[in-house]
Amino acid sequence: MAIVRAYNYNITTNDIENGAVTEPKIDLSSENSTNLVLATTGTDTDKPPEITFERKSTTVADDMDIGKLSFRGQNSSPEDVEYAQILVQASDVTDTDEGGEFIISAQAGGRLGTSSLTECLAIGIEDAGGGQRAFA
Repeated sequence: MAIVRAYNYNITTNDIENGAVTEPKIDLSSENSTNLVLATTGTDTDKPPEITFERKSTTVADDMDIGKLSFRGQNSSPEDVEYAQILVQASDVTDTDEGGEFIISAQAGGRLGTSSLTECLAIGIEDAGGGQRAFA
């Protein structure tokens, strides 16, 4: 059973499954040390540590967001800034024709520029000035 500490309360996987906690925020505060490690002790070489983002909804649509990782910090002001993000979208939700898009964004000149992988067939890059280039 997994246990995390969130807002001075221990939340177990049972709490989440039973609906007692619907949106846990995990605080992994520490000074000068590793905050989070995903480790496996299994001996199967094809079973690495894994994170799964799973969107379960009765409403689906092309280009819906599936999962996002945000990388935030402060600038010299100090203001909170999202320096980079990784976003995955379902570009096509049609049965037997599903498609996905992997979008990477990073700050340049005070703006998030994006790079995109669509179905691992082509790479498109948008530079900080808004121009786009495509590579096959």
